[in-house]
Amino acid sequence: PEEMEKAVLRASNNFRLRDLLWAGTQQVWRCDLVRRNGDGFSFKRIGDEEWEISTPSEDRGNGDKLQDLPHDLSLCQVFSFFPEGKVDSKASGLNKPMMEARLTLDNGQKIEVKLGNKVPDSDPEKRLVYASATGRPSIMSVSLNSLRFLKKSAGDYRSLECFRHALYDADGITVKGEAVVEIRRAPKKGWKFAIPKKPPTGADASVLAAEISELKGKEADELTVERAKDLLQPAYTVTIKGKDFQESLAVGREVDGKRYAKAGGRKCALLLKADQWNRIGAALTLVAKGGKVQ
Repeated sequence: PEEMEKAVLRASNNFRLRDLLWAGTQQVWRCDLVRRNGDGFSFKRIGDEEWEISTPSEDRGNGDKLQDLPHDLSLCQVFSFFPEGKVDSKASGLNKPMMEARLTLDNGQKIEVKLGNKVPDSDPEKRLVYASATGRPSIMSVSLNSLRFLKKSAGDYRSLECFRHALYDADGITVKGEAVVEIRRAPKKGWKFAIPKKPPTGADASVLAAEISELKGKEADELTVERAKDLLQPAYTVTIKGKDFQESLAVGREVDGKRYAKAGGRKCALLLKADQWNRIGAALTLVAKGGKVQ
């Protein structure tokens, strides 16, 4: 039949996998990114959902953003395959690649992806470069347009969440400093104020607890000497407790319109979103005035 004739006469390259990797995102357990300019970093999966940056400094990673990196690599489309001997590793730049991604899968298998020089005489808008990958016998071409992480650094992947645990895991929130407030979750009764015992009319403990637990930073910055001094004696210390955990956040004073916070165990300062913290700060002050502030 004509359909079969067309199929069997097609070149073998038409039947090859067009995704750069033969492994899926969920199989990637660790990634070491090595760049020619030296600005590389490493990260690994912690459990099924969380990610951690390993180098250049250990920190909690933004799971959604970090998962996009192996996802982009895995689904990156191959534009062409080059026959053996047509392009050597020196001409392709794969002997000294501009980037290497060394992936470790959940079964211990390793995949190495290399990106090299631009493909000559190709469409400039496609931004094609030579590429190679473990398990793929040919040098290939891929588009840099599909790889959104190429110019990003480790700092762009830091977690901006102030607390690791979600509100449903917690049973107590304590705030000390410029305001003293304690909220506890009672079985079947929900969140209630423990301090002050007589909060102002209309104060909602569950709303305040949710606002605090969902506090996020606008960006992650280096912990400078000045910020470190400010956070050693913070304006507020917020502690969230659960059955098997306790984590604290030091919230500094507002300086030049900016307020930084530092989560316990982290080596960076989070610039808080002004509108979000202003709501929380105003609520804490209002609630604290309804009882005795210690």
